[in-house]
Amino acid sequence: MLYSRGSTRSYDPDKYEKNVEKLTEKYKKQRKNAGDNVRQDKQAHDALKEIKRILKKEGHDFVITEKKKQKFHRAITGRGLDYKEIVEMGVEIFRGY
Repeated sequence: MLYSRGSTRSYDPDKYEKNVEKLTEKYKKQRKNAGDNVRQDKQAHDALKEIKRILKKEGHDFVITEKKKQKFHRAITGRGLDYKEIVEMGVEIFRGY
């Protein structure tokens, strides 16, 4: 005797297969993008170095406050920006525009 909570009629093999395929794709994406976060963090770190260099060259005092850091993070997160765009946006943020 099988111990189950529902009847065998509630089991839908098509629904089960779709759910398995959906989860498989989700986990494939997660594995594929696992190194992406590290790359993006390095890119943001390098962009901050470049922003600091640019602002010092212009004679600005470069102080990273937590508020500006959060604003910078929110501005670049999830937008798919390249390095140059990140630097340009960061310069504007840290200049105070």
